[in-house]
Amino acid sequence: MHNKDSPIVISGSQLPAAQSSADKIADHYLKEGLAYHRQGRYSSALDTLQIALHSLNPTGDCLLEGKIYHAIALTQYSQKRYLWALDSARRALDIANASNYVYLQMSALDQIGNSYRHLNDLDKALNALWQGYELAKELNNDKVLSRCLNNLGLAYKAKSQYPQAIDCYEQSLQLAQSHQGSKDIAQILRNIGNLYHRIGDYGKTVEYYSRLLDIDNPRLDKSAAIKILRNLATACYALGRYQLAVGYLKQRLQLARELSDLRAQEQSLDSLSINYDALGQTDDVVRYQEQRLQVCLALQNLNLQQQALNTLKTTCLALGDFDRILKYQHLFNRYRSQVEQTV
Repeated sequence: MHNKDSPIVISGSQLPAAQSSADKIADHYLKEGLAYHRQGRYSSALDTLQIALHSLNPTGDCLLEGKIYHAIALTQYSQKRYLWALDSARRALDIANASNYVYLQMSALDQIGNSYRHLNDLDKALNALWQGYELAKELNNDKVLSRCLNNLGLAYKAKSQYPQAIDCYEQSLQLAQSHQGSKDIAQILRNIGNLYHRIGDYGKTVEYYSRLLDIDNPRLDKSAAIKILRNLATACYALGRYQLAVGYLKQRLQLARELSDLRAQEQSLDSLSINYDALGQTDDVVRYQEQRLQVCLALQNLNLQQQALNTLKTTCLALGDFDRILKYQHLFNRYRSQVEQTV
């Protein structure tokens, strides 16, 4: 009978089974950590992945160790801890290089490139991402190639090399449309729309954002949708398509109210009045500026209150409604007095 106080000695015949058991435990924790990551529970994911790492048998599966380091890098990246993610991805790459495991090499280089991009070391980012892309071509996997090209597009955009970014995005989109789900396509369309909006090509902005909303509207995150609808409305206004801008702004206003986002409500109401002014619909200008004024009061922002009241006074002056002008001036004086009393 074994004495519980004496050390356990594993015989040579038992060693492979013990190694296999340790790696199975590590693999279990790896899968659990990745599940936490997919749920957005990054702290739990990182804790679980560290357990996976410590569960490994030192002479066991090297590739499993590389996969764990890569999963740790993904989690640290999601936490915006880019230097940590870079270090973990490099460890994964070293293991992948030693084993000549192409998929892990490519994935680690992709993670290294993305981390460098966020650290604004864009030459190193592009170097790593291009290496990853060349390896991805060996895998003959369109989904992987599409992802690599999308990340290259992001890096070129960050470097303000917009033609190269557009070329990478378009290639990524073409590959994605042949096989991927709408979620992947939506992300690429959003990236292309963002880029065209940045460079002031508003026709293309409307084209790609509209395609994005068509395929992904039911699942689009509301906060993301608020930003996209703002850019769409800005593009439509620049193109003189005021009625279309109004439609997008009303959608944005509804989402902002659902999220209780007062700043987005204020912006949407102001933009609605601007577009209605361009359409010559002064009654709607007054209606939306009055709603904006109420939101500005809730924000307790005197400057925004003054802007709203000035717009109302100017509009009422054009209408010859002098009684309203006096009313708005009185309101502003009262709001200013209230703010001064609280200071």
